[in-house]
Amino acid sequence: MVKNKIIIERKVFWMSIVYLIGITLAYNLWRNNLLVVSILALLWAINIKYWHTRSDNTLFVLAFFGGSLAEINAIQLGIWSYANPSFLGIPLWLPLVWGETAVVGKRFADVLNQLY
Repeated sequence: MVKNKIIIERKVFWMSIVYLIGITLAYNLWRNNLLVVSILALLWAINIKYWHTRSDNTLFVLAFFGGSLAEINAIQLGIWSYANPSFLGIPLWLPLVWGETAVVGKRFADVLNQLY
């Protein structure tokens, strides 16, 4: 049990580092949509190779499209806007952030359930 706990904690740690790098880059480089989407796509590919399961990939796709559609709808309704939109009022990289955020959130919930 202790060995599994350590393995789980390591996976969550490294997945969190990759996620935080992506969010930090998006936050600091938001003016260059193509650069941010390229970096986030690379980080997503790293996550798929090392940590994502089949259900993670399904959740990613659902959040990628669902979150993006909700954002586009809110923008069309005039609820908010983005400073540097590139696709239907949203930044090109935003769907990747929606997808990865959903997966990381699920992973954290899974770990908390296993540890406590």
